Amino acid sequence: MEAVFFDFDGTLCDTRADILNSYRRTFTRLGIACDQQAFRIGPPLADCVREVLPDASDALIAEIARVFRELYDDSGFPDTAPYSGVPQMLDQLRKTAVPLFIATNKRLCPMRKILEKFNLHDAFVEFYTIDTPLPPGEKGKAGMLRTALVRHGLRPDRCVMVGDTVGDIRAGADAGMQTLAVGWGYETLPQLQAEQPDFVAVHPRDIPPLLADKK
Repeated sequence: MEAVFFDFDGTLCDTRADILNSYRRTFTRLGIACDQQAFRIGPPLADCVREVLPDASDALIAEIARVFRELYDDSGFPDTAPYSGVPQMLDQLRKTAVPLFIATNKRLCPMRKILEKFNLHDAFVEFYTIDTPLPPGEKGKAGMLRTALVRHGLRPDRCVMVGDTVGDIRAGADAGMQTLAVGWGYETLPQLQAEQPDFVAVHPRDIPPLLADKK
């Protein structure tokens, strides 16, 4: 195994409560009514907003994003935490000397703050986020993964993408990687298993032994 790539929200950390609270505060400030419980965690912010406000203009979505970023980034993330077993799982993987990366639709600023809050920042070689510049023609999480593979000289079939959403599994497969679906995030195992991931983990402690035979 040459490298392991992790999604962030729903895979490494449970961020739902703080994200939804920042959405609620954003919509209250802007005087917008909608079913905020329908927000999904994981896709890019603009996509999430369009799902609950399909008629919103680009200008309104940009303003929602601006206010959300302001509120969320300065929230202190009081209700966010790594999933039980994640820090120990990362420690185990680091001991094998396999490089660890993050590929996420989250922005770098809040993700870095959360990692630093829980002393997880140094576990990773590099971060690929929604605001990471990508080469021409590359976009989305699959583009992040392909960019990382080229930049670090990694063979895709010797790398694994770990995530909790259908989008994570599809991005890993599109980049030619093996995929590992986790059962503790924001989409259900049946949804993930329909994408035929190479591995399935129901607890973070399952990940090191699942990958041990793939070195």
